[in-house]
Amino acid sequence: MGAALGQDEATQYEAGLSQLGSFLGAEAFKPKGQGRCDSAWLWDTAMWMTVEAKSEEHPDGLLPLKDIRQANTQLDQLAADRGMDHPPAGSPAVIVSDRLTVDPAHASAANPNVYLTSTDTVAQVAGDAAAVWTDLLTTASSFQAEPALRQHVPGVLTDHGCLPSQVVDRLTQNRIRPGY
Repeated sequence: MGAALGQDEATQYEAGLSQLGSFLGAEAFKPKGQGRCDSAWLWDTAMWMTVEAKSEEHPDGLLPLKDIRQANTQLDQLAADRGMDHPPAGSPAVIVSDRLTVDPAHASAANPNVYLTSTDTVAQVAGDAAAVWTDLLTTASSFQAEPALRQHVPGVLTDHGCLPSQVVDRLTQNRIRPGY
């Protein structure tokens, strides 16, 4: 996962995103079809997140309007795939790019639930997810009682910022559309 997310090449990076989503407890996959998100992360029907990776874009320049428009539609496409009228309330669409500047004239085209985050932020989340799994795999056998293990798991996830709510918060610090 970490190696894939360290790549600029789109196919490898996208696979790394889905691996990360799985490590974070989501049903994670790349939806089939043109113009679809690069990775969808679904925590049942409680929260969804679409991730659109722009790993091959260089940091210079502005995030293109076409990227914003593409992200605007991805959650609705996913809902249609699932036979639902709309995605779960509060579900974000995240664009991952090293282009962290948006033309103010284009920012208003973004839906209020579309965010921009850096590849560095995704790498930090991946590092924390790896630390969670390292902890869980090395300590699980030391718990004699299942209740103690059940108590340990959420604590480790919380300590590393890897609960679904924490991950969403970490990846949605930069809303594209102003005024919300």
